[in-house]
Amino acid sequence: MSKIDAILVLGCKGHQDKEGFSFCCGVSNPILELKKLNNQTHQDLVVFLDKACGLFNSSVDDYNKCFNILNIIYKKYKVFDEELLNKIQYYLHGHKLCQPYLVLIMREDYYGGRGD
Repeated sequence: MSKIDAILVLGCKGHQDKEGFSFCCGVSNPILELKKLNNQTHQDLVVFLDKACGLFNSSVDDYNKCFNILNIIYKKYKVFDEELLNKIQYYLHGHKLCQPYLVLIMREDYYGGRGD
């Protein structure tokens, strides 16, 4: 099975109050490159992201779902370390009003062919 060259991105849509004061203009953080995973982990995680999370059909825009998905990925698949998990949790807490989301984006689409 060939690997999917996609990136799991954690972002938010930004937040302004009703007077137009901007708290955040929106952020996009690539947190996991699927192609870099070993074959079995890649295969298992792709099934999870597709079947349980629906990320191959649409983004996940619910704060609690994002939080739970990322904790499951950390605990079950061990694809990022505790330091990144702490950054992710801090980000989610700080951007709760900004409508956090998770999305899968093809690597070439995310980086625009720059090869980063």
